[in-house]
Amino acid sequence: MDVALEILVLANALLLILTLVFYGRSLLDLLKAKRPNFSVKFRKRYAIALILTVVAITGVYGVTLFTHTFPATPSGTLPVISSTCTTLTLETRGMITGVLETMLFNCGSTTAAITSSSAGTSTPTFTLPPQATSLSLVTHVDSVNFCTGGSALTSGVAHTFASGQSLDYCLTSNSYPNGGIPSFTVAWSQ
Repeated sequence: MDVALEILVLANALLLILTLVFYGRSLLDLLKAKRPNFSVKFRKRYAIALILTVVAITGVYGVTLFTHTFPATPSGTLPVISSTCTTLTLETRGMITGVLETMLFNCGSTTAAITSSSAGTSTPTFTLPPQATSLSLVTHVDSVNFCTGGSALTSGVAHTFASGQSLDYCLTSNSYPNGGIPSFTVAWSQ
């Protein structure tokens, strides 16, 4: 039996006992009389009896039908990676049209584009403009404005991070276009 239901039943029993004790003498006198008088005069004690009866009846309608128990949820995990900016800064300058160019992007010359708080994987989603050849992650070095090497990113494929990494993006164009490379976005999910 539900605890709330048990308390409700006990409270109603207590109200019944108190009502009988309070009105017991009056009820006995009424039953002993040869000609019982059933006329009701509205008195304080009748008002109290009426209130107690109403409380007892409404208590019955307040019976709990059922309960739902929610199971405990699993522990959460911290995001593997984070960033302090939403718009990147192009650190590389002086691109020459028609030649291979690698361009470094970060959150500023002293702030990495991505930092990893723990080892794990996150998945990038992006579409490179036709003027770009590849996108990779390279180790962040303060005030460095060029990039080489790194780990190539593929849209929709999880990338593995080690704990405590500070990384920048390196965008490559095999033949840098005269009009530059248009803006695009990279969305990370875990």
